[in-house]
Amino acid sequence: MVRETENIAREKEGAALREGPSRRIVIGGAAVVVPAVVMMASSPAMAASGQRKVTVSAVPSPGSAASSVSTASAGFDFDVTVKVTDASGTPLSGQSVSLSGTSGVSFAKADGTTDGSGTFTTVASLSLSGTGSATITASAGGAGGTVSASTSVTYRPRLISVVVSPSAVASGQSATVTVKVTTGSGAVLSGESVTVSVPTGVSLAQSSGTTDSSGVFSTAATVISSTGGTATITASSPGAGGAISGSAKLTYRSRSISVVTDNSSIWSGSSANVTVQVKDASGGALAGQTVTLSGTDVSFGKANGTTDSSGKYKTTFTSTTQATPPPSRTITASSSSAGGTVSASASFTVKRTLNYRISVASNRLALGETTTASMTVQNSMGYALAGVSVKYSVGTGLAITGAQSGTTNSSGVFSTTVRRTGDFESRGPAYEPSSYVGAVVDGDPGNSPSVSVYAK
Repeated sequence: MVRETENIAREKEGAALREGPSRRIVIGGAAVVVPAVVMMASSPAMAASGQRKVTVSAVPSPGSAASSVSTASAGFDFDVTVKVTDASGTPLSGQSVSLSGTSGVSFAKADGTTDGSGTFTTVASLSLSGTGSATITASAGGAGGTVSASTSVTYRPRLISVVVSPSAVASGQSATVTVKVTTGSGAVLSGESVTVSVPTGVSLAQSSGTTDSSGVFSTAATVISSTGGTATITASSPGAGGAISGSAKLTYRSRSISVVTDNSSIWSGSSANVTVQVKDASGGALAGQTVTLSGTDVSFGKANGTTDSSGKYKTTFTSTTQATPPPSRTITASSSSAGGTVSASASFTVKRTLNYRISVASNRLALGETTTASMTVQNSMGYALAGVSVKYSVGTGLAITGAQSGTTNSSGVFSTTVRRTGDFESRGPAYEPSSYVGAVVDGDPGNSPSVSVYAK
């Protein structure tokens, strides 16, 4: 009878335990209270059968400075996923979820409920700088108690690099500035805002923009200073993890220009070669420089052009001067750029090709008679040359009664009068007695034409 009573008590005790923690049972006539059992899940919560489990994961958001992916805007952002399941892994929808983090961590939405797949997602942003880690904790409350889990995230700073190519140019030339923004692990970041600044003496084609899919922003820097120097080009980029900046040097040199002809003296109407060279201050040849040639009484094969790979521009020139006496003419070469204009000159002497003719109004004179002698001077193109010196001379039996020397008038003519004063010379029985009127033209004894005068 006693054994049967004990068996009945044990069965009642087991039933009480199965019915829950608030059930009261009687054992051996005494009332006994059985306490409730509460399970707190860790990270991840590993509860026994019938308990909930929560997991939390955080991966860098696309384009985040903490990320190795480059598709979106930057910053220390993480995509956070919380999932609540039962102990067997079956997703639990409608579960309340709350997120918290260590200092510097904020959430786009810190509280919510799980969806049909037992998931709640949000974005965690880290208002931090440098390199470090932070902890994100997810908690899911419920009738069975609260379960939670934590994860640690690592963030790295963004990096910026600036490259100037070429790193040395001449005044007026341009260089390409390439700015690249990456994560600390070297992954490129697109859509990053970039601002480039330069000192006085340098201008930018575009001073700001955003990085492309390669994490790059490029612009052109042009030297507008006419003197040499070094410029520091700085690029900066703001971001959630703090602003970053970098710089590179651009060296620039002043330009020089020279011009030479292959002949320092040419005949009027003839041609010669002219060579222009543009260099930087260190003597380096500058290709692609614009050159313009000019000059008085000079025509050019091509007055405008650009320098070749050796920094030279070559063409021909022709002297078209009709001036007298033989002039010196100047060829000027200039090269303009954003850095200003440089110029140089070269001179050459024009040797005139003279056409001249001496004549007398009458080539037969009686004793005491006079005639007019005229010298006509033209250039090689048939134009009258004014101002050419002429000096007359006469032979036996003639005398100059007018001006012996002078210069040609605007018609290219200088005249004088000649009188027969005596007998002319006879060169033999076969020759008629004669004398002459001659002249030296342009002071050159080689230019000494003459005309015969006979007795009347």
